[in-house]
Amino acid sequence: MKKGFVDRCDCKQRKIAFAMTNLSVKPTGPDAADIRSLIEVMQRQARGKKRAMRWKELAREVFGAAYAEKKDRRIRALARAARMLGVPIASGNKGYFLATTPEDLNEVIRRQHSQAMKELESVRQLKQLQGQLHRELHGAVYDVTVDDDAPFEVPSPQTGTDE
Repeated sequence: MKKGFVDRCDCKQRKIAFAMTNLSVKPTGPDAADIRSLIEVMQRQARGKKRAMRWKELAREVFGAAYAEKKDRRIRALARAARMLGVPIASGNKGYFLATTPEDLNEVIRRQHSQAMKELESVRQLKQLQGQLHRELHGAVYDVTVDDDAPFEVPSPQTGTDE
């Protein structure tokens, strides 16, 4: 059997072990014990893309069967926190898994980059609408004329009515 990216690299294993021993609880972030539990479950059951686990399976393993319902956001938060600690958690259409090849990591990077760009485009559109709304609410139209010899002055707003 061909060894994967993480299997061949002792440094990755050390990094995961380091991440698990240096977990700190942020007041608004996920619980360190839950992050540790997620990492342990994924090391046992979700190594590689072919062994990806759906969020419900992960929630059942991490939180127990009684608490597994409606924990998808919690699993996402735990996965994000583990990634920030250097654990190569990937996600795709089949679920969450520990990336074991550079290709897996590249795919995740592409997916997350694409999502981030879409979010930034959404923010850009909202900012554009915000400016448009501001102009409409305040109805100010600035008459800007430039006289090269005159000192620069900020024009006063006009109400937009033609007189």
